[in-house]
Amino acid sequence: MAPDPVTPDPVAPDPGLEVEVRSWLELAALDLEAAVRLAEDPDFARVVVYHCQQAAEKAIKGFLTWHGIRFGRTHDLDMLGSLARPLAPTLESALDRVVELTPYAWLYRYPPDSPAPLEGEAGEAIDAARELLEAIDGTLPGGLRPR
Repeated sequence: MAPDPVTPDPVAPDPGLEVEVRSWLELAALDLEAAVRLAEDPDFARVVVYHCQQAAEKAIKGFLTWHGIRFGRTHDLDMLGSLARPLAPTLESALDRVVELTPYAWLYRYPPDSPAPLEGEAGEAIDAARELLEAIDGTLPGGLRPR
């Protein structure tokens, strides 16, 4: 008997979901690339760490979106990580590392009391964000990887 052409294949991914997840991951990759390029000039350290926080946040949100997990509006990487950990224990180390990036969403961005990041902070933030993006990339189907 031929399969019913009206009944959708239960394992076929939702194209709309794939587009949304890929968008999150592409924006995360773009933020990381911006951080890497800006890191060449130490005067941009505060912008570098911000983009690293944003890269981590968007990567986690893309991962959660793929898994159908709602997360609301937040910059809290610890909270987002707590939603992601049960879905992929292999992400634990990378998620733990990026928690320290959470304050970069606001810490160095607003006057009047906006100190510059410490020497080395930008490089550490790039490494942490890159580790997370690569770890998340390894848990998702190949078609979702940023182009």
